[in-house]
Amino acid sequence: MVRKLALAVGTMIEGQTPNTVELANLLPLKTERQDMREQWLRHLLKNPLLLATGVVEPFAWEESWGVRRNTA
Repeated sequence: MVRKLALAVGTMIEGQTPNTVELANLLPLKTERQDMREQWLRHLLKNPLLLATGVVEPFAWEESWGVRRNTA
């Protein structure tokens, strides 16, 4: 799960887009068809272990503290 998430986040950073179709095009997966990459990404994003609050919250707190330090 962690490796898949890292791959998806790295692809999002590289592609600078949250668009899942565009991200699927950029994913470095060996698949015969584009729709298989899209399915891979959809399955990852729908995984119940991938809770937005659990994954994003630590980054959000870190960023908010960084903003506070820079504006104080």
